Amino acid sequence: SWAPFDPPAWAEDQYAVLRAIELLDKTRPAPDTQFDFFVSHSSADAARAQQLVEHLEAAGKTCWIAPRNVPGGKDFATEIINGLKASRELVLIYSANAARSRHVLREFLFMAEANRRIFPVMLDGTDLVDQFEYYLLAVQRIAAVSPQTDAMSILKV
Repeated sequence: SWAPFDPPAWAEDQYAVLRAIELLDKTRPAPDTQFDFFVSHSSADAARAQQLVEHLEAAGKTCWIAPRNVPGGKDFATEIINGLKASRELVLIYSANAARSRHVLREFLFMAEANRRIFPVMLDGTDLVDQFEYYLLAVQRIAAVSPQTDAMSILKV
């Protein structure tokens, strides 16, 4: 008579490892994204982030940025997640302020785990904190010069 086969524990572990490698090897494009970029920034750097958005949008790119894209009366956290899911790539405005922001870190980790391309724009000489450094170890960083020059650096990639 037929009995179901239970794979040994090592086989399940091996499958999990192979699946993890497969996920790491593939870039998972964001299907049907509404925005080209989600712009992650500390509220203390909002003016500079908004200037960068203006230059990206003038070049024909679409950007999601808080608080502009959060409708009044809506749950802020839900709208952030919706904005991240609706964006193809992340522009990370990195500064001492961003390094201390739990919200910037969450947005960054969400997009890193989704395997989306990240453009780190370094506003000041702040070193990357551990979580940022781990994911950005091999990523070319953009040294902030001016919002227009920063936008051009992002667009030429």
